[in-house]
Amino acid sequence: MIRRGIASISALVGLQTFARITSTILAIVTLRRLSAEMYGIVNFRMPLLLSSILFLSRESFHRATVRSHKEDDKKGLYLVWYSAFPIGFLFTIGMTFFTIYKSPKGVPYYSLAMILVAFGSWIELVCEPVIVWLASNLLFNVQAVIEGIAILIKSLFIVGAVYLPKRNDLLFFGLSQIVYSIILFCGYYGYFLKKKYPKSEIFPSFSDFFSFKLIKENLERCKMIIRLFLQSILTHFLTEGEKFVLIKMKSLYDEGVYGIVSNQGSIVLRIIFLPIETVGYSLFARFHLAGENESLKLITITIIKLMTYIGSIFSIFGFNYSYTAVKLVYGSKWTVEDDSVPKLLGIYCLFILFCALNGVTEAFLRSIADKKVLDKLNTKLIIFSSVYWGLLWYFIKQFGISGLIFANCFNMLMRIVNSMIFIKNYFGKNFSIFLLLPNWRVIIFAYIPVVIAITASSKMFERSLNPKQVLLHIIIGITTLIILLSMIYIFDNQFLKNAKEIWKERKKKKQEKRKKED
Repeated sequence: MIRRGIASISALVGLQTFARITSTILAIVTLRRLSAEMYGIVNFRMPLLLSSILFLSRESFHRATVRSHKEDDKKGLYLVWYSAFPIGFLFTIGMTFFTIYKSPKGVPYYSLAMILVAFGSWIELVCEPVIVWLASNLLFNVQAVIEGIAILIKSLFIVGAVYLPKRNDLLFFGLSQIVYSIILFCGYYGYFLKKKYPKSEIFPSFSDFFSFKLIKENLERCKMIIRLFLQSILTHFLTEGEKFVLIKMKSLYDEGVYGIVSNQGSIVLRIIFLPIETVGYSLFARFHLAGENESLKLITITIIKLMTYIGSIFSIFGFNYSYTAVKLVYGSKWTVEDDSVPKLLGIYCLFILFCALNGVTEAFLRSIADKKVLDKLNTKLIIFSSVYWGLLWYFIKQFGISGLIFANCFNMLMRIVNSMIFIKNYFGKNFSIFLLLPNWRVIIFAYIPVVIAITASSKMFERSLNPKQVLLHIIIGITTLIILLSMIYIFDNQFLKNAKEIWKERKKKKQEKRKKED
């Protein structure tokens, strides 16, 4: 059972990697072929519609599933799952109306394409009982195969849509979501029925829906789901609310530009920062529960400093090489004809540093804080969000689409300061926040010279049409990056040793765990 679970989880991780690679390739293909306005519909409005329906309809039920541990408790939970369908249907109608109401003029099949995406998301929602059942039985490999096939076929539809005549491309983007959802539906329910599992596992009898006893038994769970549902609404609009504001206040072109930048910038967050945050969360909680304060302090300093180094490097080089990166990857039409994308991407790269620090510091807080502190955190998040929304409206009016990123930076800064105060109070007077920052010699002898060098290079060569000058700009960037990494190795060698020790310890514990399982 354990080995099957590990193999299944590995398959699921492989699926996630495949999905990320596929989405990145598709983004490059679509960006080279579509206008910013069309990209705003395809990679901004459509994903927002899809994520809003799915997240709001099923997130609370997912979290309730995780909290259920007893096998004899599952039937009631699956029954409650079916209440997600009418909720999802209501969100489907509401979100579809919102996107169609803001319909851009002169775009063929816009409303029909949005309806197709919304209907596809509801079909996907209908698959949830089987997905939950597969997860509870550690059959992630089945999920990996079915979703892998669906992603592949959907990708072929998207590529076809990109190369179709412009009048029909939006319709095919909508159809691609329908095809994806139908494949999931047929794959999941087909697998369940083919294997001849007891239908009562996920298909309750008609009388069960009207059983007063069952409702009474699941009353507490229903209350919990309602609380989680309200939290999920708050979480979603805090996370995605900026996009609704953008649709309300700015043009479809601005939506497209922001969609391009946020999609590409978030690759770093998903691939690099998220795994480090996950590992950090686990280590923080483990050493806190073990009462090993000195080890916890060392791990905290090392992981936060690691994120500071990575985030600052991405910010420094991303800000100065955004123009070159966009030109090389997506073509000259995004730099010569209009430079809005590279400009905004450069600003977004500064935001990455705030994301890096916020992710890992909040991971520390959430992994260690007790219920009382977490309740206070939720209250503070509401206050931070109120400030953020006020700044968001003001900054967008003052600075345009760039104001959205500025507001996000300020929001992250408030949360970082809050988490840093918690970390400082947790470790006491002997702990200094300066321990979390890069070594001062690295700042003086590496960061400052590197920033001066690549900023000067960017001013001279980045917008040049001469390939030799662009190549020289890239060589300067690579050289200065090597120098910066060398300075970190020379002046902050202890940090690297600590990071290496943490990696070895994590690897050792994994091996010990596998031996015990065998």
